[in-house]
Amino acid sequence: MRKFILVLILSSGVALLAAAGDYPATQQYQGIPYVSGGVGDEGQQALKTMESRFNLKLVFAASSGEYLADIQVRILDRQGNVVLQANSDGPWFYASLPPGAYTVQASGFGKNLEHKLEVSSGKLTEVVLRW
Repeated sequence: MRKFILVLILSSGVALLAAAGDYPATQQYQGIPYVSGGVGDEGQQALKTMESRFNLKLVFAASSGEYLADIQVRILDRQGNVVLQANSDGPWFYASLPPGAYTVQASGFGKNLEHKLEVSSGKLTEVVLRW
C-alpha cells in the first residue's frame, strides 16, 4: 500500500511540474515585473493562474471583439517618466506597478491609444483597449 501512495505522489508531482512549465515567463523592465500572452484558451488559463501577482491587466482587442497581439506598450508615471516599455506577445498584458496614477500608451495596427488609470496594491485594475 505504501508503494502505491508513493508512486501516486511522484506521478502527481511530475504532472504539476509539466503544467508549471507552460506558464509564460515573467520579465522585468527597470524592476517592474510584467508578463504577456493569452493566445488561445491554454495561454489565457496559464495567465489567469498568475493574475494575483499583478495589479494591472491590459486587454487588447479590435472593435469587433477579436483579441490582438504584438502591441507596443509604454506606461508613464504622473511626471511623464517611462516606467515600463515592452511588446505584448498576446492580447493580455499584466504588470505589477507601485500604487499611483499612470498613463498607458499602446501602439499597433497603425493606431496609438492612450488611457489614464490608477492602480493600487492588492487590487487588479483591468483596462480594455480597442482598436
